[in-house]
Amino acid sequence: METFNEEFFTSQLERLLNNFSNEVRKQTTVKSLSSLEDLDRYLYQVNYFYYQSFHDKLFPAYRQTIQAEVSRLFKLSHDEKALQKDVMANLKRYSRLYNLIKTINTYLINFQEQLHQQVLYITQESNHSNLEILYATKGMLNDTSKLEQITVSLINLLDTEEINRLQHNLIWFSLPDILGSLDLSEPREREELHRLLVYLRQSHNLAQDLSILSGPPGIFQGYLTTLIQTSQATEKKLTIPVIKRIFDQQINPFITFYIEMMQFYFGQARTESWKKAAAQLAHQFSYGIILLEIGLNMVNQWEVNLLPFITTITRLSKKKLAQVKEAATTLNDQLKETTAGISAATTPDFPYFMQKIRNTLSSSSPVFQAANRDQVIQKIGPLSSLLHQISLEITYLEFRLDLWHERNDWCCQLMDRCLELNDLVSSYVNLLANIKADLERLLAPRNISRTWKDMDVRVDRVPLERGKIFPLDYRYLTSQPVVETRVCTSKAYTILDEEGDLFIIKVGPEVEEELPRVTIAIQGDE
Repeated sequence: METFNEEFFTSQLERLLNNFSNEVRKQTTVKSLSSLEDLDRYLYQVNYFYYQSFHDKLFPAYRQTIQAEVSRLFKLSHDEKALQKDVMANLKRYSRLYNLIKTINTYLINFQEQLHQQVLYITQESNHSNLEILYATKGMLNDTSKLEQITVSLINLLDTEEINRLQHNLIWFSLPDILGSLDLSEPREREELHRLLVYLRQSHNLAQDLSILSGPPGIFQGYLTTLIQTSQATEKKLTIPVIKRIFDQQINPFITFYIEMMQFYFGQARTESWKKAAAQLAHQFSYGIILLEIGLNMVNQWEVNLLPFITTITRLSKKKLAQVKEAATTLNDQLKETTAGISAATTPDFPYFMQKIRNTLSSSSPVFQAANRDQVIQKIGPLSSLLHQISLEITYLEFRLDLWHERNDWCCQLMDRCLELNDLVSSYVNLLANIKADLERLLAPRNISRTWKDMDVRVDRVPLERGKIFPLDYRYLTSQPVVETRVCTSKAYTILDEEGDLFIIKVGPEVEEELPRVTIAIQGDE
């Protein structure tokens, strides 16, 4: 900045006086004055020279020089004020630009966090849908495993001679229907049935021993007495009405019949006849034992009571059962492989596994539906219900797979869009961060001083941050219109929202503040 130079005016005045002195010397240098007239003429010329040279020539030149210098200095002063004003305006513009970039950058970062939350939500939704399919598959796996075991057991059962002979046994023919009314999931009823089974086993052993007995007559009477006492003791222990009625109306009458028959043959000494009667009684007991053991095994293994359907089971088609068993085994193996693959993989390829499940369901479903339309199977309630349940589960799972594919496509598309948008926002954030860093360097005090060496320019940036207290030294600025207040429980002067930082700009003697829009907290009574 150029200041008023006093030496310039002094040197100009000295130059004027020197010129004037030289002119005076030239005019006053005369050889001689011979008379007063010459002296008057000489004085006249000197005065005329003074007036003409000083007034008309020297002083106007001096005045012109001084005026030119003063005008030059005045113009420089005017130009410098304009420059200071321009510098102030530019620095304020830079500070506003910095605050704008900071606000936009903050908004983009917040938006990027929302994108991350959205990506997390989409991932969780996708995982939730995948787990739903997984556990629906595991749920169906329990039923298909049960169906596989039942069909295998039924096929093995149909291959036994005893089950085929049961349908021709009139003594035990109605027993399954009566036992069907029992709730074998109840421990008391199951225990009572076990007591009946123990009695049948003991009686079977006694009858079998009688069929091969040899010795004095007392031994024969002892076996018959034990057989009768065992029957009477068991009858007293039975408390369930259904089982007690079975014993009284079905088991006890035929035992009494065979005992009376053996006593009659024994009294006539017809040894082969009473032994044959004992063998027949043992066979009758064996049929009851087989019947009850089959029913209890089914209940224990699969929690299915098939006792009421034993006679119907004998009419089942082994070919149809083999088809159901094969379909159930194939579906079961595929479901186990799929669920194990999904559980073992860190990032399972769900589309691949879902397609494998769909292919297996498509091949198994027609077999189960056809089997469930079989008239014999329809009469076996638990088996028909299980087939119907599996068919419904297949239909439900196929529907869930269709829904999963739609949802998975939607999640994939939405995920791609979010990731593309995230990359775009990241590029903008990086660009704005670079611009912000450039502005910080531009407005740094050291760089400002280096740029404007001949001017007193300084920029101080006071960071404003949400959650922090507004700086104490600048609280006088909180009365400005850009500062909003909000009553809340936060500490007074806590910054609730801000759109940039505070800039203190000094250019020459002028100092101005650039304050962005700020919201601060106040107490209720303020």
